[in-house]
Amino acid sequence: MKIKIKIIFLSLICVPILLLNSCAYTPIFYDPSIPIEEACTILFVGVHISEYNGITIPPKRKHSNYNESPWNYVVLPPGEMSFAADIFWSHTIGNYRTYYTGKDVKFNFKFDKGLEYIVQFGIKNDVWGVDIYQMKIPKAYVSLPKDKHVAFIPLKK
Repeated sequence: MKIKIKIIFLSLICVPILLLNSCAYTPIFYDPSIPIEEACTILFVGVHISEYNGITIPPKRKHSNYNESPWNYVVLPPGEMSFAADIFWSHTIGNYRTYYTGKDVKFNFKFDKGLEYIVQFGIKNDVWGVDIYQMKIPKAYVSLPKDKHVAFIPLKK
């Protein structure tokens, strides 16, 4: 009986802690010697980074359509950056889901120090690209406000 109570008590404490930790974003610091105020923070959504300024980023997992990047949320030195990425994005309207995939697409952007960005796949006038928003990174998914949109960059093969 006492063992059962201990197991129930521990599960009531441990399970919520594990769930909260697994849902929280934890950024990867590319260069930990740079203070966060001097760096830029980027959250990638549907854009799986495979290369940063010519440096290969090994995939976390390989899928048939794309390579999943460990770089979902990163802290990087500011400045002009070039990326290569795999795209995996889905969009649902009613009962229809459309998947957008691309391999080794390239884009460049100048990220400023001390700011936070969200980079996600987007389509503008039938052109595939990345939308870049400059805003505080939310703890959970939110609809991105249009007034925080700073750039649309068409993707290059």
